Amino acid sequence: MDLSGKKIAVYGLGVSGLGAITYLRGIALDSLVIVNKGEGWESEVGAFSYPITTLSEGTPEAITALSQVDLILLAPGIPRSSETLRDAHANKIPIWNELELASRFFLGPIIALTGTNGKTTSVSFLEVVLKELGFHPFVGGNIGRSFLEGLSTKENFDVALLEVSSFQCESLDQLRAEVAGILNLFPNHGERYDHVEDYRLAKWLLARPQKKGDHFFVGPGCGAAPEAFEATIHPVLEEELSEHFDISTLKIVGEHNRFNLWFCWRMIKAFCDERGLEARPAFERAMSSFKGVEHRIEYVGTLKKDSRVTTFYNDAKSTNWQATLTAMKAVSELGQKVSVLIGGQLRGHNDEAPKEVKRFLKEHPSYKIFLYGESRDLLENSFHDKNQEESVVKASAASLEEVIELAKEHQSDEEEVILLSPAFPSFDQFKNYAQRGKRFKELISLQ
Repeated sequence: MDLSGKKIAVYGLGVSGLGAITYLRGIALDSLVIVNKGEGWESEVGAFSYPITTLSEGTPEAITALSQVDLILLAPGIPRSSETLRDAHANKIPIWNELELASRFFLGPIIALTGTNGKTTSVSFLEVVLKELGFHPFVGGNIGRSFLEGLSTKENFDVALLEVSSFQCESLDQLRAEVAGILNLFPNHGERYDHVEDYRLAKWLLARPQKKGDHFFVGPGCGAAPEAFEATIHPVLEEELSEHFDISTLKIVGEHNRFNLWFCWRMIKAFCDERGLEARPAFERAMSSFKGVEHRIEYVGTLKKDSRVTTFYNDAKSTNWQATLTAMKAVSELGQKVSVLIGGQLRGHNDEAPKEVKRFLKEHPSYKIFLYGESRDLLENSFHDKNQEESVVKASAASLEEVIELAKEHQSDEEEVILLSPAFPSFDQFKNYAQRGKRFKELISLQ
């Protein structure tokens, strides 16, 4: 694809926007327009050999400028309904994301995965398998670095492995993944989608550009394809991985993780079958070495003090109820009492504890809940049950630091697990979930 002489706009300077700018520095554009929130960010842009214009989101100048370019690269955190894009839509300006543009320059095959929960773990595991097979994969998208930034390094990637969010799916056009899938689908991102069906259809956009001979795998809750696709669609049933592999060497816990690996097996086998490669030996080696991903049911450590033994798990990546329920189920396999730290920024939709979570807690009386952050008052009311003599919520606090101390004070002399699995976004107290998880681990290491 030839971009020389084109007017390009980058709207949003997160990981994807900065990655796009890094790549575009090496291309002789006619001009570049950069739009971002607030002020004082212009220093992040750096020098270019062609004219650039920096504008603030929502201003008349930004609205006009975006209506006069050849292409807009939109950050996933910015909805396509943004008022700043009003005139661009009217003028039918193409609005892509950096994944779409990068796919026009990448010559190798693409494997792409979306879903509500577990996609980072699954993509990270697939990376290990591909390396065991001898590939040099680019890994990025919604995980790690932007696709365009990866291409700008000139590394000799022979396959692209992409984690794709629903927000990113919205701005794809012709990105064709040879093997792709929706791992699962649960209600999420109420701040962006008024209806779950809108969220579901956004995920399915990943399948739209596929051709005959491609493979699309579908996990639970994803529903039927919204229209006919040329690719072969494979429903993936929740089979036990143990029926097909020796799981005794697995280092990650939870039935959900065993299903994630089964989903990965189906995807990588399809990829290898197309190339006449044997997938099983590499997959088995990856199973024995994979330790999971940071901030997702991550084992932090075990502290022993007098007769108390406390094991800490960091699940800071949990920003929805389904992820937290999954984490609670996973640590139940350890057979210990569990204190769960829940809280964060209110979303405005689906904030109250769902019946599935309440049912699990009734069935597991060894679990205690500790609340913190902006959502704590709403959650205390949500968990209140007048039919129960003792509340499942033991205490609440403003900060993560305080709630950890409260959880420790309520410990017995038996072995216990303290699980940080917030179920809410982190933005009331932290820049992102990673900062939240890092702080949790820092607090544990200080004890």
